[in-house]
Amino acid sequence: MKIIAQLFVCFYMTMALFSTSPMLKEVRKIGDDENEDYMFYVINGAVMSENKDIFVCDGKGKFLAKYDWQGKFVKRVGKPGKGPGDFANPVSLQILGDKIYVLDYFNSRIAVYDLELTQLEYIPINRIKHKQGYPYMFLRDFRILEENRFLGTNTFKTKDKGR
Repeated sequence: MKIIAQLFVCFYMTMALFSTSPMLKEVRKIGDDENEDYMFYVINGAVMSENKDIFVCDGKGKFLAKYDWQGKFVKRVGKPGKGPGDFANPVSLQILGDKIYVLDYFNSRIAVYDLELTQLEYIPINRIKHKQGYPYMFLRDFRILEENRFLGTNTFKTKDKGR
C-alpha cells in the first residue's frame, strides 16, 4: 500500500483591499506516486532557504529531501537507523543561515547539514529525568535562536494513566 503526501508551497495573502478574510494561494506542489524522488509518507516539516530551495523532512520515510524552486528533485539523504546519516524519527527542521538543523527525536540528536545536504555534525540532546520521578522528557520541537542556541519544547511520559 502506498501512502502519498504532497507538499504545497503557499503564500498568505489578502485577496481584496477591503477583505478581512486572508487566503492561501498555491504556488508549487511537490509529490506524486510514480517517482520515488517525489514520494512522501509523513511530512513532518518543510522549510525554504533564502535562495528558494525547498527542504522536506519525512518522519516515516526517515529522510531529508531537497527540491529547487521549480519543484525539481535535487537530493535525498537519510535512511532508518541510529548510525551516521541515519534517522530514527526526524520530527522537525529549521534553517539558520547556510545550515539546516533536523531534530531526530528517537536518536536524541539534532543533525546539522549544509544547504547541499552534506552532513556537518550531530548535536546530542540529553534525555532529562523529570524531577518528580517520571521516566524521561524528550525534545519534541525546537527553534534556532542563533548558532548553538535553541529553544525547545518537551513532552514526558508518566506511569499514571490520564495524566
